[in-house]
Amino acid sequence: VKTSPHAEALVRRVLKAMDFEKQIDVVMTAMLPVMQERIAKEHPEITAAQHGVLAETTLEAMRESFVPEMLEAVIPIYAATYSEAELEAMATFYESPVGRSILDKTPTLAPKVANATQGLIPELADEMLIRVCQKLDCEAPKTRPS
Repeated sequence: VKTSPHAEALVRRVLKAMDFEKQIDVVMTAMLPVMQERIAKEHPEITAAQHGVLAETTLEAMRESFVPEMLEAVIPIYAATYSEAELEAMATFYESPVGRSILDKTPTLAPKVANATQGLIPELADEMLIRVCQKLDCEAPKTRPS
């Protein structure tokens, strides 16, 4: 889909107002311990010092290469999805004091939501197995004790 230079400029304004790069950085930084834990399980020979270098190098590469490329990739998607009026309204909102306040609070939500919902995952997995087995005519394993 062909997008106008004006729409793309508005998307850049929206993404800047949303601190898009900062938001992605927060997510990547939060994912790093999970990635390191997985690597540690798959490669127990890696030392703590090597893990430190790995984490530093991963963030460096993501910040210098991945995020700018991702930014360029999402610009035409936003420009094709939202009208110029919607992009203008989004930019105005995120540049406003209320929009800034919302953006400032957003990074603190992810860990709180993860903590609040992590106990639901085993229950959801059990329910999914029961439902799948009802559809496939199989016997679901016994659910986990609470």
